[in-house]
Amino acid sequence: MGYGCPDSDPGICGKVWTGLFNQLYKAAGQFQWYGDPNGSFTYLRPGRVVSVSLHPDASRNCGKKSFTLKSQATANLYYYTPFVPNAAALNNLRGTGDNCSSYGNRNFWRFYWDWFGSPIGGGFLLKSSTSDPYFISNDIKYPITDPELVKDLAPLGPL
Repeated sequence: MGYGCPDSDPGICGKVWTGLFNQLYKAAGQFQWYGDPNGSFTYLRPGRVVSVSLHPDASRNCGKKSFTLKSQATANLYYYTPFVPNAAALNNLRGTGDNCSSYGNRNFWRFYWDWFGSPIGGGFLLKSSTSDPYFISNDIKYPITDPELVKDLAPLGPL
């Protein structure tokens, strides 16, 4: 997970929260804290447009990227690692980019994809607790807003 291993101070990695148990336990607790609507982490919420830095060192003037948070899971990732990988980091998924590259969220995506496959899912029809149903084709999500269409697509599999 990279708990206790910030992009801003990679030298600390492996000195405090080592081992699989510590990584999973501490990261899961952190994600649970981020999702508490009554807690102190309430500024990143699904549906909000956010502007996220490309690198932790603001003095590098690397810029920001704006996007809409689609889920609490995505919001949690940006609390946990509040940086967006730039094109150089994305063009070299298994190595380093340039002086404006950050890697936390890129590595999470890469590890997830390597271990579990497409993050979109394996079925044709999907519904999360925070979104409308989607039809999936070639790893592209198409939102379905018409309930009748959901019924018509039922032979493709359950939601």
